[in-house]
Amino acid sequence: MQNLITAAPASIELAQAPIPPEWIIAGAPVACLSELGKSRDGTAVLFVWECTPGEFHWHYNEDETVVFHSGEVFIRSEGNDERRLSAGDLAYFRAGSSYIWRVTQTVRKVAVVRRALPDWLALSFKVWDKLCLLTGLSKPAPLSASNGGKAEETSTSS
Repeated sequence: MQNLITAAPASIELAQAPIPPEWIIAGAPVACLSELGKSRDGTAVLFVWECTPGEFHWHYNEDETVVFHSGEVFIRSEGNDERRLSAGDLAYFRAGSSYIWRVTQTVRKVAVVRRALPDWLALSFKVWDKLCLLTGLSKPAPLSASNGGKAEETSTSS
């Protein structure tokens, strides 16, 4: 397992990753991806994904953080306005959310998908981390939410 992975998103070779036909609303979007790496515990995966123009539903079973490298997509959730995302934009999709994607220009994104932990397990990690901080076994990470490094939240609610 590599400790450091570097890549130029534009030059990554991708393999077919078909969108489920029942999710497609309009057009014939073709999706491809390449997995670049996985966390040691298997709960997070880094990949590059690309899709040609079309419109489709997308259901998020896991948390997904993306940075768009190229192209343009308009997304909307039930009852909300469309939001345009393009090169340089960052987005976070919570597990359990659903959006309609309308890709107008072939879009390429770099994404980290993370499996959400059950509440009881997440709480046990928080307690453990707090105990380690209080006893001096660990120090807070420079970018952790516990030190106030939280970004402002905007949402298209879902």
